[in-house]
Amino acid sequence: MKIECICASTNHDDFLENVIPLNKIHFDEYYIITDKSDEKTIDVAHKNNVNVYCSELFNKGNK
Repeated sequence: MKIECICASTNHDDFLENVIPLNKIHFDEYYIITDKSDEKTIDVAHKNNVNVYCSELFNKGNK
């Protein structure tokens, strides 16, 4: 059985920087879904060898 983590987050790179290393060891795959403009979260994910998927839906409806 494969256990995966999917975390949707924007602008919480400071939190993820501490949480990913602690949680990553419990999962076979770890995914962060964030906004394409959230460069800090993307950098944290890459530093921790975590898969990143960018979505444009985080700010949908906000004008």
